Amino acid sequence: MAFGDGSVVNWVPKILHPHQLIGIPLEHQHLFQIFVANAMDLLWAAINQLVYKGKRCNVRELAHRVHRLSWEHKAAWQNQLQPNQLKAWKHPPANIIKVNVDVAIIESYAGIAVIA
Repeated sequence: MAFGDGSVVNWVPKILHPHQLIGIPLEHQHLFQIFVANAMDLLWAAINQLVYKGKRCNVRELAHRVHRLSWEHKAAWQNQLQPNQLKAWKHPPANIIKVNVDVAIIESYAGIAVIA
């Protein structure tokens, strides 16, 4: 079974249910989904680099990045806190303001979000 047998619409069920539809062992289903998500994301980025900047990507390097990133994601998922380790959020004392900040930087663009 290959993904080349139809449109992207036909791929989605195979990605969501790879054990049932394409025979991925149940214990590898999540890693497969991580791999597909990373591959799609990095391919999209490579296409944009080609279309908008004329930069070609090295296919071997792209495959290596997908592999490395997928294993990093797998390790991160395995290191998640266990439910009994989770701690409930506590509001700060009345005279303290808690500030959450998130930043995304891509080449010459940056975005920031702040919540107090």
